[in-house]
Amino acid sequence: MKRRIPSPPPPIICVNDRILLEYAVLTDTVGFRAGHGLLFVGRKEIGPVPCLAISRDKESEKVTLYFCNRDWFPIGIAILGAVEDAKKKAERIYPGSSVCWVKAQFSEEDVHRYLIDQAILFFVGKRWTKVAMVIAKVVNEMGADLPQEGCEVVAQHIEGLVSDGRLMAQGDTKNWRSSEVRQPN
Repeated sequence: MKRRIPSPPPPIICVNDRILLEYAVLTDTVGFRAGHGLLFVGRKEIGPVPCLAISRDKESEKVTLYFCNRDWFPIGIAILGAVEDAKKKAERIYPGSSVCWVKAQFSEEDVHRYLIDQAILFFVGKRWTKVAMVIAKVVNEMGADLPQEGCEVVAQHIEGLVSDGRLMAQGDTKNWRSSEVRQPN
């Protein structure tokens, strides 16, 4: 059976991140040290994972080491003082992982765009929803994190998500009150 290759990581893993710094897709050459005793999820020691990510914390200078599934959903986390500390911890659990790290090439603007898209996708479900309602909910949720022209920015993101196929639209999305969006089936 062929292993599914993970997609590229997003610019942040969790909302408390400032930005993704480095990530690793673990290959078959990377080992796993059972009985490491270094990280537990619930009462169970973390096992093999396909992806690792290191993000800068939004509130401090600390970093978060994420142990992720193929979709970059965190299974376990460790808060550490520096990127090198995170890599050392990862190497102790996953011998050989040190050669897999890649510097992420994201900007603060990439993070901002990602957060707006995620907020839109959160408020749009499988049922048709007025574009005006989605914009209002996103602007209300994100508040000061949006630029002054927040409604227009959110509307542009909705149009982008429609053209990327991540949302479906009925009507002209430039006419917020008469158009609707939903997630594809």
